Amino acid sequence: MSGTPYACSTYQDLLVMLLGMTPEQLNCTPTIYDPDMDEYYPCKTLLTATDNCVLDKDHPYLCY
Repeated sequence: MSGTPYACSTYQDLLVMLLGMTPEQLNCTPTIYDPDMDEYYPCKTLLTATDNCVLDKDHPYLCY
């Protein structure tokens, strides 16, 4: 993968992007960029929604 931004609208899109990464990239900590704060945050947990009024039940999401 290059530094070019890619559209990632679904987890299927994310999987395609992950499959295109090098082993070195796959060993990196998953990281989210917050453009409002100009900060990077490590993703620590992958969760699924349970009782949530925004996400559907079992919708996966990353947490930092």
